[in-house]
Amino acid sequence: MNSSTLETVGNGNDYAASTANLTSSATGSFPVVTGLTSETGASGSNDYTLQLNTNLANASPACASYGYASCQVWEQFIYSSNYAGAGAQVFIQNWMFIPAHAKCPGGWSHYRTTSYNGCYKNSNAVNTVTVPATQLANMKLAGSVVANGNDTVTFTNGANAYAVSEGDSTLGMAHVWKQSEFNIVGNGGGSGATFNAGTPVTVNVQVNDGSTNAPSCLANAGSTGEINNLNLGPCNAMGGTSPYIQFTQSN
Repeated sequence: MNSSTLETVGNGNDYAASTANLTSSATGSFPVVTGLTSETGASGSNDYTLQLNTNLANASPACASYGYASCQVWEQFIYSSNYAGAGAQVFIQNWMFIPAHAKCPGGWSHYRTTSYNGCYKNSNAVNTVTVPATQLANMKLAGSVVANGNDTVTFTNGANAYAVSEGDSTLGMAHVWKQSEFNIVGNGGGSGATFNAGTPVTVNVQVNDGSTNAPSCLANAGSTGEINNLNLGPCNAMGGTSPYIQFTQSN
């Protein structure tokens, strides 16, 4: 990976924290942000998402519960600065990729391309505030999953936290989550978040798999379709009471 020439993070070009055991929770943050004066998305200033994304996983028990012999599941924990014109929201977006020509379950929307047959639906959403991207260092996004319990997304802006949950049975992610991608990218639809020149941003992804082992930094392991205009630097991993990966991206 030649990170010095890509000028794009996302759409597959990103790091993910990979755990040896099943991941039960992850938290993304930006511990160091310097030089950031503006961000522009498809709809103008401060138009972006924070995304904490799982791996595309096989062998979820949810596949059989929906009547599929096989499928892939993918869960996105999201803060959107303005979701579909409805203001800032925090929610979970669920995806299933099902056999060709199969129909989506009731209540799911169909998203078919030449490459896959997809279904998606959102959890309930909680309304929050649009935070200027210049305050990126104050924000965190966390996701957690509990088998036979709830999956929860929590967005924290300084001392204020906003959370919403859904049943883990929606995707069965507690049985298959092992990789976590976190970043600031465009606000849906494959869009981009464009930062002013000279914007180094440090990204930290803390993960919990029930051990103190360091996760692995997986390159080219991002699952989001959205991007930003930064370049990836090297990735480092640390174990301990709060294992994490950390990397810098800049332009």
